[in-house]
Amino acid sequence: MPTEVGDRIYNAFAGKYGAHSKKWPSFIGGNWIATSSTTSLPTEKRQRGLLAVWSDGTYGHVGFVEEINTDKTQYRLSSFNRFGKESYQDKWYDFEGTNGALSGYYPQFYNLTKPNW
Repeated sequence: MPTEVGDRIYNAFAGKYGAHSKKWPSFIGGNWIATSSTTSLPTEKRQRGLLAVWSDGTYGHVGFVEEINTDKTQYRLSSFNRFGKESYQDKWYDFEGTNGALSGYYPQFYNLTKPNW
């Protein structure tokens, strides 16, 4: 990952410049893949370590793809806490369909290891 991208991600985590997670795609820059109810992350790009950002609410939400199932149809996120409910921390989300939406928003994915998709 280029140093400037790493610095922007660090600054985003540190909350600098009002960079709430909903602003991360524009603040961090690089190549993000937006998803929707009809557009999913391409199968060949589904891997562990992706940064996932939702633009919902005042601040948005962020998680890291920690695990992918064997057929690459579902993923599990680390540090993903919807309203503090622990049941969400052990939940599998579909890459396709509606259960990956948060308050009606779908995630954008960023590859932390290969930012130039």
